[in-house]
Amino acid sequence: MNSLMLHELKKLFSKKILIFALFFLLFTNGFTIFQANNQYRDPINSLYDETVWQVYKTVEGKMDAKKISKLFAYRDQLQAVASGTGNISEYYLNLTSDTIIVNNLIDKLQKTYQYADDMTQLLNNNTTQLAIYREKGNEYLVKQAELTAKTYSGRGINSFYDVDTYNTYFNYDFSSFLILLLIFFATSSLYAGEEEAGMLSLMRSTSGGRLRLSNAKLAASAIFTGLVCLAFFACDFLFFLWCKRLVGASNPLYSISDFAYTPLNISIGGFSLLSCFCKYLGILCFSLISCLFSTVLKKSYLTFVVDFIFCMGCMALSTYGEGALDYLNLANPINLLTCRNLFSSFYVVNIFGTPVFRYIVVFLCIFALLGVLYALVSLLNMPNTRRQRK
Repeated sequence: MNSLMLHELKKLFSKKILIFALFFLLFTNGFTIFQANNQYRDPINSLYDETVWQVYKTVEGKMDAKKISKLFAYRDQLQAVASGTGNISEYYLNLTSDTIIVNNLIDKLQKTYQYADDMTQLLNNNTTQLAIYREKGNEYLVKQAELTAKTYSGRGINSFYDVDTYNTYFNYDFSSFLILLLIFFATSSLYAGEEEAGMLSLMRSTSGGRLRLSNAKLAASAIFTGLVCLAFFACDFLFFLWCKRLVGASNPLYSISDFAYTPLNISIGGFSLLSCFCKYLGILCFSLISCLFSTVLKKSYLTFVVDFIFCMGCMALSTYGEGALDYLNLANPINLLTCRNLFSSFYVVNIFGTPVFRYIVVFLCIFALLGVLYALVSLLNMPNTRRQRK
């Protein structure tokens, strides 16, 4: 089995066109991030961004009253100069720019400081609603309110970093699309290639050989998918780190404005790893689906076309699926490629009268889908049970 898997993996990496496509798409991905986010292209914007960064560094880190008071004191000086009653010997940039930068920074600091108060207010409102639900005897809403209290209690942010730069990073989906194209290109011929090469009849004549080879192909495709994902995820992170200055990975995820009400109590760095795992799991689903189509259709080019159409259908379902169709979305791999939507807010699913976080249900459905896909591919590649006896 191991030798077969290594042989299949070697076959994938020996395709020059596939390796060329990998490096070309990696270059395209990096260039896209650079073009969209690089702050150094415009000299004027570059100077302003550098000034913002310089001011920001004076208050980053643990919430410190002395550092924050200095920032407020500088704002008061700027206001005094603007009103003609004060003077500043040296600006970071100029009066107008410094005023805008400092006011924006103070606004972010205040939102960070007030987060604990916002959560306290949310929990107080939730306690009131919980009493009402209990009085009315609505058990499901009682359980949901109790889950809300358990999720949001004890939250607070003790350090300040400009973590909203992570919003752009977590909302970047183009690399996932490029990975899917590459995976479809690689796996569309994984099974169909044997038929096109005339090897299928020989494989069928061996005792159990076809199933062993099928398992080796599936293992090779999973490893190949993992390596491709690793390359693109590293590319994403390094380019965003360069262009957007990602800092504060140790801060809680809810310190990012888009994730203020996330049900997860993990760090930003932890969510970055979780996001990569979710995307790999979703892409692995599409890889197995491609293997299934390759087994059934027996034509590489046709498999690639069907893979692409199926992927577009999943995207449409994710965007427009409502009502009864929303239940199909629970097993839609696209959900894992855009996993920020699963974790950004408090989303639950009613499972037999018990509220369960939507992301948990999606994970269970995706793992079940992976099992079904593996079983189908294996079933279609089962060896012949009838054998001629002399």
